[in-house]
Formats: sequence, structure tokens, C-alpha cells
Amino acid sequence: MKKWVFLAVALSCVEKPGCNDFDVAAVVEKAVALEEAGNLQEALKTWIRAWYVAFPTQRVYDSLQSAFQKLLGSHMEKSEYDQAWELLDQAEMYFPNSYSFSRFRLYIPFAKQDFNRTIFYADELLKAFGSDQSKADEIHFYTGHAYQKMKAYSAALEHLELVGPKFDTPRSVLVLRGDCYYHRGDLKKATELLEAAQKLEVTSDVAAVIQKISRETPLDTNLAASAPTPHFIVRADKTELDSVTQVLAPLLETIFTDLGQTLQFYPETPITVIVYAGDKALSAKLGNPNWAAGVYDGEIRIPSSELKKSQRQLETLLRHETMHLFLDNFTRNQIPVWMNEGIAQYYEQPFSFDEGGFTRREEAPLPPSVREVQSQALKQNRILKMDQLSSPFVRMNRESAEQAYGQSLLMIKFLVESQGQWKLRRLLQEIYQGNQYQVALRLVTGLNPDEFLSAWVAHQKNAWKL
Repeated sequence: MKKWVFLAVALSCVEKPGCNDFDVAAVVEKAVALEEAGNLQEALKTWIRAWYVAFPTQRVYDSLQSAFQKLLGSHMEKSEYDQAWELLDQAEMYFPNSYSFSRFRLYIPFAKQDFNRTIFYADELLKAFGSDQSKADEIHFYTGHAYQKMKAYSAALEHLELVGPKFDTPRSVLVLRGDCYYHRGDLKKATELLEAAQKLEVTSDVAAVIQKISRETPLDTNLAASAPTPHFIVRADKTELDSVTQVLAPLLETIFTDLGQTLQFYPETPITVIVYAGDKALSAKLGNPNWAAGVYDGEIRIPSSELKKSQRQLETLLRHETMHLFLDNFTRNQIPVWMNEGIAQYYEQPFSFDEGGFTRREEAPLPPSVREVQSQALKQNRILKMDQLSSPFVRMNRESAEQAYGQSLLMIKFLVESQGQWKLRRLLQEIYQGNQYQVALRLVTGLNPDEFLSAWVAHQKNAWKL
């Protein structure tokens, strides 16, 4: 009963800002009551008031620090990252050089997927706190994790392997290191690390990666790596490596230059392109549908049979898979499947259009099957909804996948050709800076995903006179 009387009296005082403002004990009581009521914002303001009423006692010092921490935690839980950043600036005015607050310079940009900023602040924190092993471990972990998210696996390992054995979450370090070694082509080391992680705690996602590696290991046995070109490393059968590299290297470098200029973005290099002997065996062993000519899963993987096709067909495949890599790096895999596949298809056409008889990408003819399938779907009101287009197309049967790919291509064609390529770049940049794709789409086009779909349907029906 006494607690509630005290709480009521203290809260009534909040409504009168001048009430006992110079009585330290009264201000402290008010702050405690506000915290118990869950009003963290007002509690913080009241603790700040207590700080200035008189020289802060140890209780006020500790309580103000705690109030900042609680409100920061609340903002982080609610994904209110901008508010958290502003509050952090305020907290560091009272508690400069305090790692308990400075560490949020890692947490906030990482949560926003702003990995470049995470790395920037990590470098600053290492200078200030790197002599303390426990603090250095956390800083190296976030730095390594940020590099891993950006696909910069060598840089990631440089930091992850500096994290000491007493770090709070050793399993996370093992998983991240395993992922990095996997993408660097060291399947044996990757398996060792991931299996060590499973001994600490078994999870299905890591088990799936271990199984994936076990399928790839037989395919990897006879592979050798080429000398790096400016942006790529080719891995192929030892007996065919020179001839494969001679075919792929100039094509890949041309593609890299064109896509980089198109998006005004350049991913981390070198990029690994793996060429496997065989055809259908590749899809079966990697767990992909047999209609998939190539695969991008962090590396670009193609069967050697693709090299026997015309240069135009080979370049189309390589451009498609390389664009997936660009988008994965640019948006950190934060765009829906339809956007990823639509963009990759739209920029499949080689940069030189002479053979096709057109001078601009907008003039490139659609594959006949795309128009046939999509026109029927539009006439019969069988257009795929946005949620259907957000799941991986490789899980679909061939007929459904054909419709999903074609619709995705036409939606991106509508976006680029009605609003301009610069709008697409801006959309991707908004996502790169931490906005969710739905937010970025509205910022750039003024439409939410469902409205964008409706706009495309109306445009396409009008364009095809349906």
C-alpha cells in the first residue's frame, strides 16, 4: 500500500515541473517512481535534473547511467535506431570515454545494416579500448561480422581470428569463421569449424550448410584456382583451367566494368567463378532444379557445358549471375526475389547490341515465351501476388518459375523505363543505407509494393492492348 501511495504522490509531482526541483531527495524519488511506472523517457529527464540540482552523488551517477542504458535498450528493441543514436550522443556528454555507451557505436549501425559505418567506428574504438582484451574481442567480432556481411571474407577472418576464447558467444565466432572459409574455397577448414559450433549447440541452419559442403566436396576435389584477374578468380578442373580461364577472364572483366558503371557500385573482389565438369550432375549434387543453368550462392557456379555455347549465350548467363552478386553486395540480400531476378534478367543483354539490331537496352526484344505467358496471365487474371514473388523461384516447378521470372522481368522493365535507371539506382542506394525495401520503394516511386504491382498491371495491359 505504501508503495502505491508513494508512486501516486511522485507522479503527481511530474505534472508540476517546479515541484521540489531543488530538493535532491524529492527529485530522486520522482525519478524512481517514473522508472517503476515504465516511463523511461521522463525518468531519464528527472535523473538529469537530479544531476544538476547538486554535485551528483554516486547514486545519481549510477542511476543516470542506468537510465540511459534502459532507454537505449528500449529504442534498440523497437528498432528506433535514429532515436537511439541521438540519445547516445547525449549519454556520452555525461559519460565520455565509457565503453558501456561507446559500444553502441557498433550496435546501432550494425542493426541498421550500415556495415561500413560499423567498421569505421570499430577502428575508432580499437584505438581507445583495444588494450582491454574483453573489449577488443567484442570490437573484433563486430568488425569481422560486418566484413562477412559485406562478403569481404579475408578481411573478416583477420578480425574474427583475433577474438579470444573467453568471448561471450564463441559459437557465433566459429560459425562466421566457417562461413568465411567456405566462401574462400577451404571446405575442409569450414567443415571443422562448423562441426565445432554444432558441438556447442545444434542448429538446423548450420547443419544445412555442413550438408551442402558435403555435397560440394566431391565436385571440389579436382579443382584448381587461376591466378587472379583484376576482379575474378576462376576455379576449374586442373586439366582445363588454362583454357577455361582464357575464355572466361575477358568476358568477366567486361561484365564487371559494365555492371559497375550501371549501378555505380563495385563489390568486394576478387570474385570466385567455379566451373564444374558435367551438366545435370551439377544441379543434382548442389540441390538445384535441373532447369537452372547457373547458380549464385556467394560464388558464381556454372557447368562446363555452358562454355560450349555461343559467346552471346555464355555472356548472358554470366551477366545474370554476376548481377546477383552485385545486388547481394549492394543490398546485403535485403531485396525480394522478384526484384533480384527481375534486375538480373533486365541486364542480361550484352553491352554491345550490334548483333541484336538495337542500340538501346529499352529496344531489346522480349523472349517470345515471356510475352506469351504473361499476356495469358494478364488476360486470365492469374498475375502472381507480391508474397508469391518473394519466395525463391528455385522451389517452384518449371511452369510456375517461368511465370515468376517473366513477371519479375516486366516489372523491373516498367520501373526502369517509366521512371529512369537513376530511380533504380536510388532505390538500391536507399536499401544500402538501411531502409527496408518497402520503405525504399515508396520513397523512390511513391508506391507501396501492392500499389506498384497494380500500376504495372495497368501499364502492361495498356501497352499490349489487352
